[in-house]
Amino acid sequence: MITARFIARLALFSICSIMPITLLAQADRIAGQVDATHLLKVAGNHSPLAKPAADLGAVDPAMKLNFVHLMLKPSPAQQTDIEQLLTEQQKRDSPNFHKWLKPEQYADRFGVSQADIAKISLWLQSQGFDIITVGRGRRFIAFNATAQQIQNALKTEIHHYRVNGELHFANVTDPSVPAAIQPLVLSFVGLDDFEPKPMLSPKSVKPLETYNNENVLGPADLGIIYDVLPIWQAGYTGSGMQLAIIGRSNVQLSDIDTFRSLLGLPVNEPQVILVPGSNDPGIVMGDEGESDLDLEYSGGIAPDAQILFVYAPALFTALNYVVDQQLAPVMSMSYGACELEESSAIATTWQTLAQQANTQGITWLNSSGDTGAAACDGGGVDQATHGAAVQLEPGVPEITGVGGLMFTEDGGDYWSSSVTNYASALSYIPEAAWNETAASGQLSAGGGGYSIYYTRAAWQVGPGIPAGTARGVPDVAMAAAAQHDPYFTIENGGMYSLVGGTSAATPTFAGIILLLNQYLGTYGLGNINPNLYWMAQTTTGVFHDIVVGWNGVPCAAGSPNCNSSGAFGYYAHAGWDAATGLGSVDATQLFDQWSTGAGTPQVGAVVNGASLTDSGLSPGLIFTVFGSYFGPPLGMGAQLDQNGNVSNWLAGVQVLVNGNAAPLLYLGGTQINAVAPYEIAANVGQTATVQVNVNGVNSNAFNVKVVATAPEIFSLGNNQGAILNQDYSVNGPNNPAARGSYIFIYGTGEGQLNPGGVDGQIQSGSVLPVPVAPVSLTIGGKSASVGYAGTASASIEGFFQVNAVVPSNIGTGNQPVVLKVGSASSAPLNVVVK
Repeated sequence: MITARFIARLALFSICSIMPITLLAQADRIAGQVDATHLLKVAGNHSPLAKPAADLGAVDPAMKLNFVHLMLKPSPAQQTDIEQLLTEQQKRDSPNFHKWLKPEQYADRFGVSQADIAKISLWLQSQGFDIITVGRGRRFIAFNATAQQIQNALKTEIHHYRVNGELHFANVTDPSVPAAIQPLVLSFVGLDDFEPKPMLSPKSVKPLETYNNENVLGPADLGIIYDVLPIWQAGYTGSGMQLAIIGRSNVQLSDIDTFRSLLGLPVNEPQVILVPGSNDPGIVMGDEGESDLDLEYSGGIAPDAQILFVYAPALFTALNYVVDQQLAPVMSMSYGACELEESSAIATTWQTLAQQANTQGITWLNSSGDTGAAACDGGGVDQATHGAAVQLEPGVPEITGVGGLMFTEDGGDYWSSSVTNYASALSYIPEAAWNETAASGQLSAGGGGYSIYYTRAAWQVGPGIPAGTARGVPDVAMAAAAQHDPYFTIENGGMYSLVGGTSAATPTFAGIILLLNQYLGTYGLGNINPNLYWMAQTTTGVFHDIVVGWNGVPCAAGSPNCNSSGAFGYYAHAGWDAATGLGSVDATQLFDQWSTGAGTPQVGAVVNGASLTDSGLSPGLIFTVFGSYFGPPLGMGAQLDQNGNVSNWLAGVQVLVNGNAAPLLYLGGTQINAVAPYEIAANVGQTATVQVNVNGVNSNAFNVKVVATAPEIFSLGNNQGAILNQDYSVNGPNNPAARGSYIFIYGTGEGQLNPGGVDGQIQSGSVLPVPVAPVSLTIGGKSASVGYAGTASASIEGFFQVNAVVPSNIGTGNQPVVLKVGSASSAPLNVVVK
């Protein structure tokens, strides 16, 4: 029987879906006062790049370090709770499925207590630090300080370093903090300026007037190649949605305006946001071109979306701001740092930030790198010397890593000789792992491999994934070639440019995911990786599985991982691989099968949702449809529409009763719970047709009789009715009801209401709808006095509650309860009487 779980789900829905979630504040973790003289080091906060051999000596003591983040970590119990919540938010039969937190809710559940924040802030101020802000999630405190103040308070000097020919600064040793605070401190971000690098690969020659003489990608081409065009034609263009692009340079909006005008996109400038309290870096060469690309292609794929360009001198500052302010459901970054060049504390910090983002519904997309399997070797070199490595950011399991592909036309007819509607691509083009190292004369290939910091999540399973425990990168891949079929951009003050790289693939895929949010009618999908890997195993047509090419690069003899052939990397093969991930996507198939998987829906039975018997459909009846290919195998709970009613649409699925859409309470692969539309009252005595529509595909038509009433009591199993005692405790053998006391009985099938029933309406007023037909009740064969019979408070119309008095002249133990509405009676279920 499903009814016990169903009752619990309805009860939870009636409370949680219409009221804010209340979370208990966490305990204080700092005992007593903070002693600034008793210090302990915060391990793992010294950059591996700040080597003694590169040390140029101390910086000017007056040098100001701006927007340093003191990152705070959850307690072990909180961390366990975070991981459990993240699992539940992606598990479709969980009450927490897609129940995203606000930053303040995150603070009250996972952040540091208000009292502890106050103590840490007081200590920072006592050291002369200028506090800029405290995170809404109470996960960080940002401040400005001079190098001398850092040295005095944190007991570490700030020195200059020359690394790869560039001048940097960094702390010489791990910082120290008062012992009372140290268990709460995760890291300090901003004590050095070793920043992730942009993943932008320019074409070796940038033609101007001649760029039309070769196949060049624009958003319309990508829409055809990756099957986004039908999604646009269906009206999903990102209207009303927000997508955040991360950058560290201001931009010239005229570049984006020109790009959109040339390629026929509607006027829609990005909103430029400098993180409050940070210094404006102005136009930064290299970074500006990266930002132009990201803005042009995320906005090109989602042309009517509000693109938020959030920037600051340090990328972490911009990322942290987007998450802390919950600015957008999708966030895209095209920068990366080699794992081997990041400290352990920073690695944990990135994952903590990504986990908060996911709990708030934010999907984070990140480029996987442009130097193949050699993430530590920067652009411009022709051979690897640092060994195999991946970028840190896409290695985080809570971030979706986007790799690179290139087209392999092989003489096929995939391009038109003329441009139509700003596109010359004709269809999907076969792809291989992106690797243009030989053509460009420098390392140019899609990043991928295995993390040294992050373990493989339980969801990263499936064909092609090798044995081991390391997180594999990337998750998906898209076109990234810079030489063959590059992306067309306008950058750096109006210059026509041809570029590639995973920084082009990432905003493209981010735009698709934003459209998916709009299509599903949701704010946020959180971590999409679990569903991507599930779909790779359960659907067909969603992924273009890439089996050609590799991301290998030449290497210097004797350098790490360099084999006898003078190269290392990973080959594409069937299933997931470390060169192309799961492959590229067919966006239409991705949308159609996001929740349902492959297959045509089929209805096998339509029954009363309480008794699971064929009692017929009455207006407002909670009923169950059994069949196949309905929706996600793990299930999906009810959602509210814009009017506050229970939605009749979940993830592209509807149940139609005589053509009227029924409010949906639960959607699963083989089962749907819905509420019969009140419109079928006109068909009493006839039959109604029930169909399940999945993304425009109708199931078979299943006929069921229509009756005025079909009363049934929900069951808790063992023939026990869903009944509460007078004190609202659940009735049962260990908790019987007293004779002469009130009990509350829950069922469905009461029929038409007065006032008339409204499909999907949740009732919480003082006057509740009651059945038009008379209601009576027997308990133990005796007539019971009914005090109230009607819609349960704070519940959907159709969830029926009867308040009755247990007759004084019946026996004890199990006593049958029979509910009668109009001329129809329910099957007997027991109440336990003492």
